Amino acid sequence: MAVLTLDFEYDYEFQLIGLISDVKEYKLAWLVNRLMGINLKKAKDLEFLFTGNKVLLISNFVVEEEHYTIRLLKNKAYNSSGIAKPYLLPEVKNYDYIIQIDGEYSKITLEDLKKAFKNYAIVQYSEIIDINTLKSKENLVY
Repeated sequence: MAVLTLDFEYDYEFQLIGLISDVKEYKLAWLVNRLMGINLKKAKDLEFLFTGNKVLLISNFVVEEEHYTIRLLKNKAYNSSGIAKPYLLPEVKNYDYIIQIDGEYSKITLEDLKKAFKNYAIVQYSEIIDINTLKSKENLVY
């Protein structure tokens, strides 16, 4: 009997910016809303299931419009017991939060957003993340 395999490559056309900040996610969501002119709202946590009934829960704020979706994601899971790498993106575990922009958002560029974060003490550092350098980028496909 012949075995068929399906090879599928997802098109990663979103942009990412990593943030180092020790504030609660709702405070950071407020700042992102203010800077980007959007209205992020708390959504259901992202849930990743692993063998052995281990679950990785990632805090998730989202705004979905006709032409774009923007998410503010906490990079470290808040229930990480028993999971070796409790991060959404382990390659960039130094970032506390990830902003994911999917689609055509044109109110502010990532470079301008990065510069704007420098004016606020609640964000210690921000950097644009190159998606092509991430091994775990499939974690950002929902």
